[in-house]
Amino acid sequence: MPIYKDEIRREYKDSEMFDSFLSDCDRAGTTYQDFCKDAALAAKLYGVAYVVVDNSNVMADSLGDALSNRQLPFLKLVTPDMIKDWTIDVFGRLSSFSYTETIQTGRNSAEEITYAWTPKEWAISVNGKTTGGAHNLGKVPVVQWRARNTKLTTIKPPSEFLSVAQANYFLFQLCSWHTQILRDQAFNILTMPDTGSSDITVGTNNVLTYPPESNHTPAFISPAAAPAEMLTSQMDRTIQEMFRMSGLNSVIGLQTDQSKSGVAKQWDFETTNRRLAGFSARCEKADAAIVALYELWSGDSIDYHCEYPKDFRINDVADSLAEAQTALELGFDTPTYELSLKTADTEWTLTVGSKNSITNNWYARLSADGPVYTLDSSALSGICKTAKQLYAAQSITDIDVDDVTKMVVQTANGGTLSFAQNDSTWTLTDDAEYNLNQDIVKKMASTICDLKTKWSVTEPQADAVYGLDTPNAIVTLIASDGTSIQCSFGGNDAEDDTLCYLRSSGAAGVVYEVSTDALNAFAYDKAALEAEEKATPETADVAAEDPVGNDNTVDDE
Repeated sequence: MPIYKDEIRREYKDSEMFDSFLSDCDRAGTTYQDFCKDAALAAKLYGVAYVVVDNSNVMADSLGDALSNRQLPFLKLVTPDMIKDWTIDVFGRLSSFSYTETIQTGRNSAEEITYAWTPKEWAISVNGKTTGGAHNLGKVPVVQWRARNTKLTTIKPPSEFLSVAQANYFLFQLCSWHTQILRDQAFNILTMPDTGSSDITVGTNNVLTYPPESNHTPAFISPAAAPAEMLTSQMDRTIQEMFRMSGLNSVIGLQTDQSKSGVAKQWDFETTNRRLAGFSARCEKADAAIVALYELWSGDSIDYHCEYPKDFRINDVADSLAEAQTALELGFDTPTYELSLKTADTEWTLTVGSKNSITNNWYARLSADGPVYTLDSSALSGICKTAKQLYAAQSITDIDVDDVTKMVVQTANGGTLSFAQNDSTWTLTDDAEYNLNQDIVKKMASTICDLKTKWSVTEPQADAVYGLDTPNAIVTLIASDGTSIQCSFGGNDAEDDTLCYLRSSGAAGVVYEVSTDALNAFAYDKAALEAEEKATPETADVAAEDPVGNDNTVDDE
């Protein structure tokens, strides 16, 4: 039974006596969990079951004696066929209850014991002798365990399996008729010519004769299959009806229509879940009522609370396998994204699987067993971002390019260039007269001053992982106020060759990723930094007055 698949959650105050009751509640070694399961099964089978909470007729001197001698309240399961008599009030509460228990004392001998209860007295009758006494419970210690939501005044409601039993009886008759047809008519009969001089009994192991002058060859004939087929069809329909009445017609292997839609299957599940949840609630109520009577008998106040399951995930194996295959095909086994959103009392997790290659939409769902949705790629891009997409770019330094007074560039080939800036003009420190390309040198300095990071590695590995053990370039800037910054450019990112690694003296414990354009800004040697010569004003005037190739040009002879 799904309700008792797992141990029922029971909470109560620490009590050695109640623990003993839970481990053996019927003086036969049955645990309370197993007893409740048996009672629930009996209620389902008969429509109702009754649990009598009885007590030892001997008062124990101490808790130790009560535990060792089992002088504790105990339970008895009473089915409707055992009930002898009862009376109830207008509210359906029992005012008297008697039942007969038959004990098989030997192979051919049995003993009947009749128990009677009222709110104040009890009585036991054995072989015409009755003993009894009084109790102080103020109620009949019997709990009604109902299978359905029937009226409390209905002491013996019909079983919900009554119609199933009637259908099963009809199925037994069909099987009997079917067997008779198979035995008497299903086998071929040999036909052959005969004069009829002797009697022949027709049967599956005999022959059917005809006059010799009919000129037919001997042959086998078979009876019509229609009667047997009709009975077979009727048997199948009866079996299907039995499962339908039991609420099991949606189980794979019992369905005649295996192409049932997902909505129909979900509806079947909801119906089954609702029936189980309703019965579970009645089991929980009966459980609590039994323990309440235990407390009255024992005086052991334990503040008992039990919680029965209210949701039952019942899936066919075929459905489970299909769902697993679907999860693989839709990419939920290795999600592309998982987005969690949590409020004070609710949490949602959106799992995004793979992309549909035809529609370019993404598969998504909010729970492992929930419906699958498709999301437009544009909508997904707005909510599912990678860490790098959410990264806020950082500045390497706050030095302004106009405040830089010195810049030193060291390249991987061992070359070093040192520059100085004075009144916005850059010169080589060791060759002040060298004609520098001012735009390229200023771009070098601006590259560091304006540099923005693309990613930060806050817990970097060894320098060799990032190529920082042998940097491609080391650039140092010194400002007019004495502040400085040194940047070491390493190798390219293995996953994105548009990025390279960088370490800054401003954050020595962090490795950054920056655009490779920043490194390329320093790919110059001294020769490449020389500015092109510009024409002087005097040369330009002469060229204008006597341009080469005009009509006044005189060739030397």
